[in-house]
Amino acid sequence: MDRADLTFRNDGGDFSLRVRAIILDGGRLLMVRHPLGYYYPVGGRVHMGESSVDALLREVQEETGVAMEIDRLGFLHENFFFDEKRGANHHEIALYYYMRPLPGLSARRLCGSSGDALCWLPLDALAPERLYPTFFKTRLTEPSDRLEHIFTWEN
Repeated sequence: MDRADLTFRNDGGDFSLRVRAIILDGGRLLMVRHPLGYYYPVGGRVHMGESSVDALLREVQEETGVAMEIDRLGFLHENFFFDEKRGANHHEIALYYYMRPLPGLSARRLCGSSGDALCWLPLDALAPERLYPTFFKTRLTEPSDRLEHIFTWEN
């Protein structure tokens, strides 16, 4: 069975369900650098009939080449924005999971399937970077053990 992404379009715009990994090692955060110069976390869309946990484990393996384990769910993010490329409003729900630390991970060469580069960013130097989600700049430097529900409206 071909497993379609949990994304759809209707008269109001586009919707997508995504999963993202928070991968930390020695005060650094693993992000993907897009060719246009911004950063985003490892992860992707959930497939129909796939749990968010299975989707994240699949995406992390595909994008980093490393099998990791999930520690806990950290953030539920509802993001509302206008997608200029598609010319449509977008409602995205993303689940951000902290991954279990793998000692020495940042010293390993990570080779995933993504065409974009994997980069380690120091947590204390995120402020000037162009990264999405923007809440990483503040929430990851002062982590909480509680699940946070975050709403953002971007233009």
